[in-house]
Amino acid sequence: MVIALTLLSCACGGKSLTSSPEYNTPTERGGGGSAGTRDGGASGMGAGRGGGAATAGVGGLGASCLVDNGGCDPRTTCTEGPSGRECGPCPPEYSGDGKLGCVEDRCAPQSCQNGGKCFFSTDSGATCSCPAGHEGVACELSVVALSVGSTHACALLSNDTISCWGGNGHGEGEAPSGSFTLVAAGGSHTCAKRTAGDAVCWGANTQPLVAAPGAFTALSSGEAYTCAVSVEGAIVCWGSGPAVDADPPSDTRFEDVSVGGEHACALASDGRVACWGNDDLGQSEPPEGVLFSVVKAGVLHSCGIRRADSAIQCWGSNEFGQRQPPPGSFDALALGGHYGCAIERGTHLVRCWGLDSNGSASPPPTAFRLISAYGDSTCGVRESDGVVLCWGSVGAVPPPHGLFTQVSTAEFFGCALEAEDSSVECFGWADTARSTPPSGPFRSVGVGDQYACGLRRSGAIACWGEDPFQVLTSPEGIYSQLSVGSQHACALRERDSTVQCWGANDVGQSDAPPGAYQAISLAGATSCALTTLGEAHCWGWGAEGQTRPPPGEFIAIALGGLHACGIRPDGTVDCWGLDDRGQASPPPATRFRAISAGAFHTCGLRADDSGVECWGQNENGEASPPPGPFQMVSATNSTTCGITAKLKLQCWGRRF
Repeated sequence: MVIALTLLSCACGGKSLTSSPEYNTPTERGGGGSAGTRDGGASGMGAGRGGGAATAGVGGLGASCLVDNGGCDPRTTCTEGPSGRECGPCPPEYSGDGKLGCVEDRCAPQSCQNGGKCFFSTDSGATCSCPAGHEGVACELSVVALSVGSTHACALLSNDTISCWGGNGHGEGEAPSGSFTLVAAGGSHTCAKRTAGDAVCWGANTQPLVAAPGAFTALSSGEAYTCAVSVEGAIVCWGSGPAVDADPPSDTRFEDVSVGGEHACALASDGRVACWGNDDLGQSEPPEGVLFSVVKAGVLHSCGIRRADSAIQCWGSNEFGQRQPPPGSFDALALGGHYGCAIERGTHLVRCWGLDSNGSASPPPTAFRLISAYGDSTCGVRESDGVVLCWGSVGAVPPPHGLFTQVSTAEFFGCALEAEDSSVECFGWADTARSTPPSGPFRSVGVGDQYACGLRRSGAIACWGEDPFQVLTSPEGIYSQLSVGSQHACALRERDSTVQCWGANDVGQSDAPPGAYQAISLAGATSCALTTLGEAHCWGWGAEGQTRPPPGEFIAIALGGLHACGIRPDGTVDCWGLDDRGQASPPPATRFRAISAGAFHTCGLRADDSGVECWGQNENGEASPPPGPFQMVSATNSTTCGITAKLKLQCWGRRF
């Protein structure tokens, strides 16, 4: 699996859309509760009467195309058919959508550089969506250095700033401001060399990692420690581990260093290699008499590029063939946990060997100019356009390239709705679900354990992926809202607002009660819905009390793993069910306009500033959101994703 990263920034001026998109945030097993809203159903966007609520249905179209063009933009054509009313596309000189509004396209052809795309939104006007590997207002910045860590990655940009993405449970993804020349991502920390030569670190392991004083020329980070080369050529290490406890060579002038699992290797200016730390499998015993131009340390093995012929030679463990690199000449080298990858001279293709866990040693067939690896994740900068591509477990990969209006996440993958054409793009570990989304346009999308479903503009439902619970056989008809659980799905019929469910029903989660409803939310084997009066009704698995909501009126509801939360008309939140990690203990004084529940944490959009606030488990940073404002939020097991006000898809926590 290969994923292209997204680096997004605001841009280029111009008019905004005349009305805002509409959203839905479904749920999945063990977390990822959607926020069902009374104005729009399963929504991760706003909730409440009198505006601010985001709907997920097709009810906003006019009663007929003969009346007010059926609710379509007057510049488009409204058509009626068996599946309902459809709004045609905007004219060529306009951007936007026939249903949401057409605006004059004033993006100059060159306003977004390096393949960036300009898109209009209500809140941000014109915005450049930058391909991964490029940042800046007009996507003018490119990646000049790349470092992959355990669950995050960082890039040094062409303006000497650092951009990080992926996990941020210990602050490892919060790069400081300033000017830098090197960056090294490790376990749950990151270190970088400032332009002045000193090092700075952020994040932590068992305790905050503070960089050693001095000026440095090279830098490498591991799981719990970092080593650097001083301007005098000496090795300096800090943190904890056998390589820190051992004494590195002191009688040689070094020019580079590489940190592995519990050992490290350094390259001397004359090409000799010295290693220290754990040596139980010979990983710290480089071949004698061989000079190298590059050296890298893995978990239990080490490799280098020989000076004489640019071939790769390895030592240490060979349990997975990691000591058997391919023949040939190479220009760059990266070692993961039990594998290696290198950029081949001439073709610039990446060749990998060793353990191919999660596809970490299966690179895409394209030329690269930079490469980095850690654990079983590999990333590289594509030579043709500077785009960052990643493969393997992709723990450090942000959401895909583009601008988005809605996102839904499960434990191992997510799907998002493209702002430009309302198509679905999926990402993460679930190859089946991410490889087969049907063509759009869609109103909303939701993901389950191994599948995904979308609500089409017409009101029809389409599902794809693997189907062990017969969820892909979605019912016919026209629906206004959709919510997806781990093994079942439910939707509100447009004609009478009744609930129809399908898929697994082992505990009654698909036995919807009669009556009219205005919002619905699913998670695990539980279902909840709001009646037309705002009362919460829940059914299915309820061992922890998640099917026994408190009385009274709600304007939004979200189901998590074994708990649920709802927003009252005054914006306060009430939760019920399991509360062993604080997931059902919301902040009492905060008013929210949207909410989403994960397995053991809950997040909401504050009503005053649209910032995300979370409570409950925070083991992987899933409850530590970045600053807003956001348009919607979607929580799952150990991951949270949101759509920013500039339509950027941003995730935090463990990630995929």
